[in-house]
Amino acid sequence: MSSSPVKRQRMESALDQLKQFTTVVADTGDFHAIDEYKPQDATTNPSLILAAAQMPAYQELVEEAIAREHRWQPVDLGGHLTCIHLPRPHLSPPCRELEEQHGIHCNMTLLFSFAQAVACAEAGVTLISPFVGRILDWHVANTDKKSYEPLEDPGVKSVTKIYNYYKKFGYKTIVMGASFRNTGEIKALAGCDFLTISPKLLGELLQDNTKLVPVLSAPLPSCGLTWKKSTWMRSLSVGCTTRTRWLWRSSLTGSASLPLMQ
Repeated sequence: MSSSPVKRQRMESALDQLKQFTTVVADTGDFHAIDEYKPQDATTNPSLILAAAQMPAYQELVEEAIAREHRWQPVDLGGHLTCIHLPRPHLSPPCRELEEQHGIHCNMTLLFSFAQAVACAEAGVTLISPFVGRILDWHVANTDKKSYEPLEDPGVKSVTKIYNYYKKFGYKTIVMGASFRNTGEIKALAGCDFLTISPKLLGELLQDNTKLVPVLSAPLPSCGLTWKKSTWMRSLSVGCTTRTRWLWRSSLTGSASLPLMQ
């Protein structure tokens, strides 16, 4: 006697599971990728805009943007929906004035140390985006260890420490992990407030049926850093200044290329 066919319940993709406890953000300038993966938000930067601007699908938009350049008028960007990037967290930023007086939300980037992250929270910024992959890159290039398991990844450990500290002491600043090198890093940060992910890795997560659970939860003691104390601790953080210089160079490359398209 043959048994009845077993009805297999469709497994949710790792991407769908991740969306249940983390706000998934698409890190791209490609509108089609945003539509395909249905993220809850999106981030971009000059390098990603440059890459999208070179795609045939967007040539008409590029030409229109160039044509409008000389008749540009200020527009309302919708401050409640938009965050601007401020790339110098080691300096006392204008973020408090921007947020409190002008209603402009700030995303502090170029974050490579715990001290910087605490100082951002103390300054009341809306969001920080520590770069997981950039931290990993520095350790691979400057230490003898060349590979890491996801939970031991230096970038993952950095974001985990920041997230746990913020939650322990009730900071409102959103933690958005960024600059991922693989899906293992993303899974190891499941439960983080926001994760901004490239279309390539979003695609891999969509095809992955691994069961995910929130990972981030452990508390840390308060250290009450001010901007001045943060600067001192940053100077003691191995590789922090070097990593910042690396990212400055790569960011400026994308920014400088855009005007050449005109």
